[in-house]
Amino acid sequence: MLSMKMSYSYEQLFVKPNYLSWQAQKYSNRHLSFDLSTVVFFALHTSPHLPFRPNNIQNSWVPSDPPSWPPQPAESSRYTDRLVNYKPEHPNFSEVQPIETKRLAVLLPTFDGHFPQVLHYFQSVKCLCVDHDKVDWHIVVSNSVEVEGLTKLLSTLEPCNQTFSRWKTPKDNVPGKNPSFNIVNLYDILPARLRTDLTPEDTSALLKKFDKYAYQSLKKMSAADHFDYDFAMWLDSEAIFVAPGEIRDIFEGHMRNPIVWRSRMSFQDREKFLMSKAATTLGRSINSFGNQLWLLESLQWIIEKPIWNDMVSSIEMAHGGNFWDIWIENSYPFELLVYYLHIIARKMETVNSIFSNYRILETERELIRFGLAESISAMEGRRGTGFMERLPHLITKPHSVLAPNLVAFCQSYSLRALRMDNMDNFEDSALDRFLIDGDIKMLVSGAPDIHKWWDDRIKNGDAINNTETSYS
Repeated sequence: MLSMKMSYSYEQLFVKPNYLSWQAQKYSNRHLSFDLSTVVFFALHTSPHLPFRPNNIQNSWVPSDPPSWPPQPAESSRYTDRLVNYKPEHPNFSEVQPIETKRLAVLLPTFDGHFPQVLHYFQSVKCLCVDHDKVDWHIVVSNSVEVEGLTKLLSTLEPCNQTFSRWKTPKDNVPGKNPSFNIVNLYDILPARLRTDLTPEDTSALLKKFDKYAYQSLKKMSAADHFDYDFAMWLDSEAIFVAPGEIRDIFEGHMRNPIVWRSRMSFQDREKFLMSKAATTLGRSINSFGNQLWLLESLQWIIEKPIWNDMVSSIEMAHGGNFWDIWIENSYPFELLVYYLHIIARKMETVNSIFSNYRILETERELIRFGLAESISAMEGRRGTGFMERLPHLITKPHSVLAPNLVAFCQSYSLRALRMDNMDNFEDSALDRFLIDGDIKMLVSGAPDIHKWWDDRIKNGDAINNTETSYS
């Protein structure tokens, strides 16, 4: 039996996958036998980048010898751009100062209807987050009664046991200390021009004047403007900490790999209206950026104070007026749309380092690079959402096999805080692999009770309890 050690380069396996079949024919002529499918399966399931080739991709070029093969959009996709010179690489992370030198904050707007979710979130933070004392927690509520009510409620956080759902609780979190909260009344941080006819006991006139989304934006933006920080995370109250770890990992991933994600999902009137108003708020035209531009993609909402300050001053200079008045006059667009669009706009006209570190990546193109063309084409027709706004749903059935691809995507782009609306239509193993191998720290914005889901599986005999980590 002839034995020969085979080794293939990264490019041969992933940039030119047909290289293997070309070599297989070559070696078969020498009467060698080997299990090619095993080699391909192993390669696809162990690489940090896994371009999975959908069956319905058509090549429009003449094959070479060995043929090249970048992933391409699915046949049914609205996205028809061709990907060329594809070579997946580990990201070259930016050199940054140590995270310990940065002041970090979480800005969490809420109201009494979501207080149970806030309690649930901070219970998971208390038991699973090992560095919650390294972050400033600013919780913005609607009035003085809510300040008192939430303060009382958060004092009832329970001691942490040896386990928390499937996890062994980090040893330093048993029984654990409560995070230090700064619960602040919206009235106290609002700009003076918006306090007319308001009192500390009642700010609901703003809710009646605008709408619930604008009211939420006022809480987020007032906090962003008022508090001191280097980096802050806007966080909705329906969030959950997923696994033992550090919340600073989310911030550090952003610092080393800052990205503004853009897609072409503004194909409905509402999305076009929102993006147009965001551009007008900046004193710009959406035509400079493309009329299908959509920026509500990633929900890892991390902002930088210097960029926030530059955005506010730029808007005021562009219009010769006050930031808050201009935002209201332009139909109060989502704060994230204005913030991200400002970064894109400033990158077109300056080499200021606070903007130059950012990459502007097209969501569709990068997902296709990681072999997710089939599943994104199924999501393109959804109204009012980006791809990454519901990223885990790219691996629901029948696309569970793509879980390793999505893990590689998240690892490459330092995505550790994601939205997942529900756990319907997931294969258990695919969702587990994505959350754990992908090192997902938090689910945000309408997060389902992932820990109850794990607890229920344990009760039904699934052997996933007492999962150890480096913090156990």
